Amino acid sequence: MTGFGQRIDTYTPPKPANTKIRRFGMGRFIGQPSPFRLPDSAPAAEKWRATSWVPSGIYRQPLATEEAIIAQAQNFGGTGTLARISKANGTVEATADQNDEAGFFLTEDTDLCVVCANSYVRAYNTDDLTLEWEQTGLNLSAANPQTLAHGALYVGDGADQRVLSFDVETGRIRFDKSVGFDVDVFATHDTEGYYYASDQNNGVISKLDATTGNVVASYSLNNANRWEGIAYPGHGDLLFAIRDNDGSTQELYAIDKRDMTEAWTAQPFGQGLYSIAFWAGSLYVTGGGAGMAAYRQDDGTQLWADTSRYFYYPRTVDGGKLLVGTGSYSLEALEATDGSNIWTHENPLQDGYYGIIPDNGEVFTATSSGVFAHEW
Repeated sequence: MTGFGQRIDTYTPPKPANTKIRRFGMGRFIGQPSPFRLPDSAPAAEKWRATSWVPSGIYRQPLATEEAIIAQAQNFGGTGTLARISKANGTVEATADQNDEAGFFLTEDTDLCVVCANSYVRAYNTDDLTLEWEQTGLNLSAANPQTLAHGALYVGDGADQRVLSFDVETGRIRFDKSVGFDVDVFATHDTEGYYYASDQNNGVISKLDATTGNVVASYSLNNANRWEGIAYPGHGDLLFAIRDNDGSTQELYAIDKRDMTEAWTAQPFGQGLYSIAFWAGSLYVTGGGAGMAAYRQDDGTQLWADTSRYFYYPRTVDGGKLLVGTGSYSLEALEATDGSNIWTHENPLQDGYYGIIPDNGEVFTATSSGVFAHEW
């Protein structure tokens, strides 16, 4: 149950009907949980689309509140636009322009959307995208890891070898800590008060105290190969990370977070490892142009693999189902136990998926063209 440059999936029980849903945000690697129970048939025709506000494309996973979708479009020239879109009819109800195409989060225990860019951190009220607080004059590197946990935002600055933590309610800087390594773009956190960040140049993942920023322990590849993602399923003792071997191959690593030692490794496809999802002790990894594979989290036993087509951005939902985008521009529902197809929904725009949000009898998707809603 965490976010960082991309997507994680775990299961979260349904909220009471009178409680506003608050979920972590992310970029592209780690996905959100969904208690939604998936129907046995594909969704019906399109309910609405919100595309006119998108100048260039959407390349980050949108996020969901009870009443709206929060999405960010990339503009020409590297800027971005944050938008609140009504779930009911697709109306763009509010926007907030950004100087950079930045990472963003929804907080767990406040109704805020926190945006992290090179020169600032901002928090917006999700009801109307009014600015609640901001920290400006920052000099964060383009590759800065971001994760939100324990009421705090953690941001890494690779250029100055430091990590910063902000109180998400007020924007107050909790700490600004030199860590002695080039903090990379990927980070995550656990439920026990620790933050994990990768070294941009030396193949190291470090465990940091989330209160002080002090480095507690590290796992090292002892070479210059970099990490392409770090994920934590929300429980247990293992972190999962993708290692890039000089661009030629990529491997999946399980690391015991207690002492930062290697538990197991796997190389399902060679190149192209991209996104991870979790469900009931299993791990699902997509290989972009290579396929999809499932593993047991505890020992790395491969449960199944499908290399027949491209898969992107897996999402697990209640009942042990997977929702995933494919290279043929379709949305597919799969059985998590064996990868078999349940149904396929074709995208008439022939546009790739950058986000999938199943929610209360509807599914919201993001493509490079905009945000779409379908219902059963």
